Amino acid sequence: MGVVSALHRYLPAAPGRASFEDLIQTDAAINPGNSGGPLVNIKGEVIGVNAAIITRSGGYEGIGFAIPINKARRILNSLIKGEKILYGWLGVSIQDLNEDLKNYFGIKEKNGVIVVRVFKNSPAEKAGIKEGDLILKFDSASVSDTRELVSLVNRSEVGKVVTATILRGTKEINLKIKIGARPEEIEKIKTVEVTTFRGMEVDDITPYLKERFRIREKEGVVIVSISDNSPAGKSGLNIGDVIIKIGDKIVRSKKDFQKAILSIKGNCLIKTNRGYFVLKEER
Repeated sequence: MGVVSALHRYLPAAPGRASFEDLIQTDAAINPGNSGGPLVNIKGEVIGVNAAIITRSGGYEGIGFAIPINKARRILNSLIKGEKILYGWLGVSIQDLNEDLKNYFGIKEKNGVIVVRVFKNSPAEKAGIKEGDLILKFDSASVSDTRELVSLVNRSEVGKVVTATILRGTKEINLKIKIGARPEEIEKIKTVEVTTFRGMEVDDITPYLKERFRIREKEGVVIVSISDNSPAGKSGLNIGDVIIKIGDKIVRSKKDFQKAILSIKGNCLIKTNRGYFVLKEER
């Protein structure tokens, strides 16, 4: 027994679980293994399908979530027929705009989401979406935040061609996108390739990264991520640094970087736009 404590709740994606929206929140006991079971009212009517719980111990701790039954009805016939349920997929990582980002990029629009990364061979990449693009509209609907775009894409029919309105720099463009089917294991899909070496990730200099880190260099690779307590993290290198040389090998692009690191053994000397750093061998 329990009560419905909230409606229209949202759960962000987590490892092994996609994001959920428009959920029923209840304090009725839902334990691991109950997912897919019915949530019923006092009359015995099914009002939802149990989907998730919030737990730290692995057991029930007072908050459960269910998909509203009217939403489940939309796919009921397909489930009865044994058909696979497909959800729309765009293939991007996105971020909400805040005032700092608006000011930094000189964005005047109040709505929209910024593209952080594009998945390789995804519908977004094939359509020409690039990191740093601002998505303003999707299939004629205005996009105010990431949740709204995710909802619009999820509800889109796989194979449908939609128009997305993009702001790239100061130019507004329309791109045709053929909606793909959301993969079952999104976390295993590669983004447009980022190279990792001794605790740091590097990428080619793109317009988005160039503006984000105020990069003047035209060649090299940008450090986009550094793991704590890694050789890179202990070396003095910073996110946003541009690597232009490894040992005696000049680095003009990510391909040069990938070739250079293949032959590195032991400590190596890294030349960046800020100077030289010693990157020690991982132990």
